[in-house]
Amino acid sequence: MISDQWPVWQTEQPEEDWCRELGRDVRKQRAQYFTPWSVATSMARWILGGKSPKHLLDPAGGLGLLVRACEAEAVRQGLAVSWNTTLCENDVQIAERARQILAPLRQFIHYHEGDYLQQDWQTRFDAIIANPPYRSFRKAEEREKELAELKAYTGITLSGFSNVYVIFLLKALHQLAPGGRCAFLIPAEFLQSDYGIEVRRILVNEGSLRWLIGFDGRAPLFADAQTTSCLLLFEKSVSLGFVRRITGLQLDQLTQLNHALHDEDAAVLLAESCPWSWLQPERKWLTQAELKISVAQIPFRQLARVRRGLATGANDYFLFDTERVSEWQLPEADLEPVLARAQNVPGHVMTGELWQRQCDAQEPCWLLQVHEPVQPMTQAYLQEGVRQGIPGRHLPRHRRPWYRSEQTKVAPILMRVFNREELRFVRNLSGLRHLTAFHGIYPLDSSDAFVELLMAFLWSPLAQHCFLNQRREYGGGLIKLEPNDVHAALVPDLHALEPERVEALRHCSRRLLTACLQNQPVDRLRLELAGLWDDLEQDQ
Repeated sequence: MISDQWPVWQTEQPEEDWCRELGRDVRKQRAQYFTPWSVATSMARWILGGKSPKHLLDPAGGLGLLVRACEAEAVRQGLAVSWNTTLCENDVQIAERARQILAPLRQFIHYHEGDYLQQDWQTRFDAIIANPPYRSFRKAEEREKELAELKAYTGITLSGFSNVYVIFLLKALHQLAPGGRCAFLIPAEFLQSDYGIEVRRILVNEGSLRWLIGFDGRAPLFADAQTTSCLLLFEKSVSLGFVRRITGLQLDQLTQLNHALHDEDAAVLLAESCPWSWLQPERKWLTQAELKISVAQIPFRQLARVRRGLATGANDYFLFDTERVSEWQLPEADLEPVLARAQNVPGHVMTGELWQRQCDAQEPCWLLQVHEPVQPMTQAYLQEGVRQGIPGRHLPRHRRPWYRSEQTKVAPILMRVFNREELRFVRNLSGLRHLTAFHGIYPLDSSDAFVELLMAFLWSPLAQHCFLNQRREYGGGLIKLEPNDVHAALVPDLHALEPERVEALRHCSRRLLTACLQNQPVDRLRLELAGLWDDLEQDQ
């Protein structure tokens, strides 16, 4: 076997050697993230589908790991390795190394040392396998040219904010021959985000998606890339009317996936079968199963408005701790106490007393808030800002004057923007405005009674389920929700709850708030609160 002639042939050793030679910073700059061999094996198994292709394409070849995985899988299945391979690689240095590494293979390989997006669009391939570069467009002229080519050949118009890997995917699908198969390993965020709606619409219209696999974000595939990955498997043939979907695949489940790719019974056990009609572009495609409850559900926007926090555009300049306030001797009138960092709000309630403790600990707690007429010491600090180039930064240069902060109201409820595992909602009793570490939640009904009821929901496991369905995941299990994600979440209509339940929820909410203010344990109260929602859930 070939593996006897070359011991590292079916391993990641070439990639590991390259990473050591090049260094992390250079690889990050070049957007080089190599596919784990176990994932490459699953991609290759799908591509081959029990038969040898005629013409294989890897549009972002790197050191040829995916090409090697295809040949290794063919050897394992006893297939003839007689196909032609086209391998594109834009990095001349890595392309030369790839030629040396792939020399023992039995495929006939055509090398294109250049950008795949600048190659022809006419050639058709019956097998395409790719882990494209995870980067934005480098130059505006490059972006305009490639988006124009995409429109010319496919009729598709994409936003200039689209990532390069999306263009790779759409071009590959355009070049996929009838009956051919394609496997793409790419970031999963476009399946969950608003900016990905147009791409999802294209995939629905294109109609060849067969497997939609989201990896568990708590264990990212690429150690140096803080992104959650997904594996998209396509087949350009008659639609089956459904898509296989997995929302949190772990690496130790890849053996099960490999079996499921060609065994119907195993596929049913491992993956959810979503009707094609489920793939609505406006829907987030990697959400959990929708919760069924016995009360009407409404978008959260019908209960509250959610707004991001104050964005300064230069926190290192506009934020002060007590020591810097003393250093610059700024007048008190030009400094506003604010909630700046998520770690400074550790619990479920924020108070002025807790803010003062953070301030005493030299945390940045003050925001520059200049009033007219400008005082001499403040004027000196503004001149220092000009010297540092602060007025030229993105946000300050769009303000008049550049140092004026946004005007927002104090939010009675805060939500941390980034979370791990559990979303954090905080009752804000400090009377302070917040920065972008938090979203502000402003109930449409601002009465104390309704805010108590809303907190009883937000502090419950039911709220976690409702809002996590709108999440965006990043590497290491980091979860983010934008205001529109929170607005769109389907939640119980709190106005439709029976009075007895409302009173019980409000009572528990008040007790939990009191316990937080008195630094008492809250686990028992949170369990009690969860129980008050339990009987709303119906059997799935």
